[in-house]
Amino acid sequence: MEAWTLRELARELSAVRRSKRSLLLTPAGKKLAAADSSTLWTAVTSALIPADQAEGVAVEITLMLHLTGRVGYRERCAAMAEAMAGEGWHSPSTGQPITGEDVGWLIGAVHRRLDLLGLLRRQRSLDEVGDRLTDAGRTAALAALRARAFRPRTAAGFG
Repeated sequence: MEAWTLRELARELSAVRRSKRSLLLTPAGKKLAAADSSTLWTAVTSALIPADQAEGVAVEITLMLHLTGRVGYRERCAAMAEAMAGEGWHSPSTGQPITGEDVGWLIGAVHRRLDLLGLLRRQRSLDEVGDRLTDAGRTAALAALRARAFRPRTAAGFG
């Protein structure tokens, strides 16, 4: 899963392209490889929130939940489902408003990304509150949300 997560992140950064069975650096990828830490940090935090609309909304909500309090996985799923249903998201299989059971995979996707980058402290025992952001993770989450809020809009009412 880590290789897949890294590949997806690199693709969202436009850093790699596929050539037959290989991934090659693009010109943008070569610039990132030679970039200083600040430039790389800005690029990676901006890409924490995927371009896909459903995943992007889910990541925004997940990051906000991590930043505002220590809630467990079930509470995070319920809060995400409530927020997404309030925005009109529906389950593709039933057509009904999205539920906590429908959003677990979305939380897993963002947690894999945060974990890969060392931005998430995973729950180690049942006595712990749950997964939570590291200090760097909190900074990255704020930077990602800020980048998302200030990015150019491509269509009215979307993204």
